[in-house]
Amino acid sequence: MKTVDVFTGTSLVTTSVRKHTLQRFFRKYFLEGQKFADEVLVTDVSPTVPIDVRLFRKYYKVIGFLIPMCFFHILWWILAFRYDLFSRFATRWEMPLTMVLGATVAGMTSEGGGAVAFPVMTLLLKIDPVVAKDFSLMIQSCGMTSAAFTIIWMGIALEWRAILVCSLGATIGCVFGLQYIDGLITAAVKKMMFISVWFSFGLALWLLNTQKKRCTFDSIRNISPWKLMVLLVTGFVGGICTSFAGSGVDICSFSILTLLFRVSEKVATPTSVVLMAVNTCVGFFWRQLIMGDVSDLAWEYWSISVPVVVVCAPLGSLLASHFHRLTLAAFVYVLEVLAVVGYLLTGPSLIMIAIGVGIIFFSFLFFYCLMDIGHTTVTQTTMGIKFLEFVKPFCGFVPEVSKPERKIQFREKVLWTAITLFVFLVCCQIPLFGIMSTESADPLYWLRVILASNRGTLMELGISPIVTSGMIMQLLAGAKIIEVGDSPKERALFNGAQKLFGMLITIGQAIVYVVSGMYGDPSEIGAGICLLIVIQLVFAGLIVLLLDELLQKGYGLGSGISLFIATNICETIVWKAFSPTTINSGRGTEFEGAVIALFHLLATRSDKVRALREAFYRQNLPNLMNLLATILVFAVVIYFQGFRVDLPIKSSRYRGQYSSYPIKLFYTSNIPIILQSALVSNLFVISQMLSSKFGGNILVSILGTWSDASGGYRSFPTGGICYYLSPPDSFGQMLTDPIHCIVYIVFMLGSCAFFSKTWIDVSGSSAKDVAKQLKEQQMIMRGHREKSMIHELNRYIPTAAAFGGLCIGALSVTADFMGAIGSGTGILLAVTIIYQYFEIFVKEQQDMGGLTGMFF
Repeated sequence: MKTVDVFTGTSLVTTSVRKHTLQRFFRKYFLEGQKFADEVLVTDVSPTVPIDVRLFRKYYKVIGFLIPMCFFHILWWILAFRYDLFSRFATRWEMPLTMVLGATVAGMTSEGGGAVAFPVMTLLLKIDPVVAKDFSLMIQSCGMTSAAFTIIWMGIALEWRAILVCSLGATIGCVFGLQYIDGLITAAVKKMMFISVWFSFGLALWLLNTQKKRCTFDSIRNISPWKLMVLLVTGFVGGICTSFAGSGVDICSFSILTLLFRVSEKVATPTSVVLMAVNTCVGFFWRQLIMGDVSDLAWEYWSISVPVVVVCAPLGSLLASHFHRLTLAAFVYVLEVLAVVGYLLTGPSLIMIAIGVGIIFFSFLFFYCLMDIGHTTVTQTTMGIKFLEFVKPFCGFVPEVSKPERKIQFREKVLWTAITLFVFLVCCQIPLFGIMSTESADPLYWLRVILASNRGTLMELGISPIVTSGMIMQLLAGAKIIEVGDSPKERALFNGAQKLFGMLITIGQAIVYVVSGMYGDPSEIGAGICLLIVIQLVFAGLIVLLLDELLQKGYGLGSGISLFIATNICETIVWKAFSPTTINSGRGTEFEGAVIALFHLLATRSDKVRALREAFYRQNLPNLMNLLATILVFAVVIYFQGFRVDLPIKSSRYRGQYSSYPIKLFYTSNIPIILQSALVSNLFVISQMLSSKFGGNILVSILGTWSDASGGYRSFPTGGICYYLSPPDSFGQMLTDPIHCIVYIVFMLGSCAFFSKTWIDVSGSSAKDVAKQLKEQQMIMRGHREKSMIHELNRYIPTAAAFGGLCIGALSVTADFMGAIGSGTGILLAVTIIYQYFEIFVKEQQDMGGLTGMFF
């Protein structure tokens, strides 16, 4: 017989079932329990324990909530009475009311208080986004810090490795964004980007959570260097987002932790809160103490919102620590949907809506790729996912040159090499559209020798992205930080990853060049032209990447990198020797080219001896002594290229098969001078940028002071570390400042020897690696057992590497002191590359049976 309620007529059994169902639902999703870093919590309240200890253990959660609240409230009430902050509530009441929700959301989810404050202030209250961003940074530095203290005090489980690495990247990204990015983005674009990107993340997270029995972890499994690099980049990007929206590193880190590394939302959420606390303190410090232009309105809002957020933010963290991970995810979905609806209600233009839809689409593709990689991570063995598997889904977006289906004849290789060189030279002469001026001193002058770049043209970036990505990937592989097998599939993946990072570096460098003001003030150029310049640089970078791959795939000779460097340097030498450009240097009209100037001076000067002396020793323009010094250095480097030691080897499998293994004096070729030049050039560029922004800072002055007094094409270091690392301009300067000369020589020789010695260990050319290669080829050294080969090779290879690097440094110093055209570094690079092409030519000649077989 069914029991019925006499008043409602409802079955009491049914009511009881519904009641129990609601209770189970509430307990599952809202009272799941806290996840602690240490499962063994001290909760002993035995009567034998002292009363103060019992109270502390019983109410330690409440104490963790009260400590930051009392600290901030005591300070606030003192200041409130001192400066009459109470009167501001009458006119600024809307912000404390908003932050009741904002601070609770900040402590409860990965969105941060800025996710509520920024949209409300910009969309509803129509407040300037700069003020909204500053207020978000300021208020979260209090609220999120309070919440972080409560989380750490209670012992909630955190991913500390993510906090440490992301905080480092976020600090750099936030400072960079505040200095260079924030002023370039309009208010409308900030609102649209902020909402679109994170709405797409909400979609991806929802799709991920629809998977049944989704596997999650309490920490990042099998931490490895590539995962740390991902966290560092994530922090950097999140820091940039924080710089213009007041929130970003929290949701960025949350997205990577949940989608890629499959960390549970119960761990990822408090981790993102602690991260945001650190980043907002950095942003607040930089905006107020370094930039010093925080508006009074932001200060007014902050002064009356502090007592609210220091209560609501820790309270939100305390509540969220009991929620189920799906409940936390649901909060994210709701907030993202509300943000989109609120944005649409403000009536944005159709263009902004269309751009927002495009951003949502491409962002969702990115987050979906992260989900796919995260799935691969979970299904891998205990060793974890390889780095190459991580980048595999993204490599499909990079264009590729297919391998030749037949053997390419030598004459065809010469033709393709000539076409490649022609395209490069044409791009070197096509100016960038939209730039305002390139007549000021070139801050990247020191880099252009090794980058094969030409200022103000499509080849502005030169081969910088390829060289940078290639060296980073080779160093990572050589140091065994990333694992690369010998199979064709893994080698193809490695090359694809190298191209992918080359494209990312191209985009990053293009943006930095534009926002740093190299082509004029971005605010004067306009956002549209800035975007157009970036597109031109990225397109040119893609062309260089494909040209280099074209040659390396076997269609041409050598590599594009070597070809472009040698061409750029030889072009400089030939131009300064035969340039017909006329210059008025105060001694009358002169030709820039040293050879043409000789004939011009002999023809126009009545005193022929004086004309010869001027042609050989004229100042501030190329002269014949410079040209002769260049030719001499060319000859010396070619002579040293023939120095080598041939170690006799034989086959361990076939008797009577003998050969030799050559160890050249320049064992590491031109790598030492490339690495040394890259180090010094980047140091010079950083010093110039810091000097232009913070010229009076003592630390910046110690790094280097710069002068553009001559009004030339480059700046000159006049003091600091950069001055002593730069070559003296002449023998006269060597005599007047011998300390500068000595420091420069010691640094050049020591750094080249060090880089050469280090390179053999990370590039797979050390004695151990060579012995392994010989063993795989079943070759051994004559007169030595297989086990003693490493010892014998160690007698030659490290010595050749260190001494060869020392000789390269000495040749570079000598060339600089003699005033060789193109600098010592450039000449060494050109000679070694030309010699490599000579060796390729000789090898092709031997294979084809002479010149006739090569071309006919």
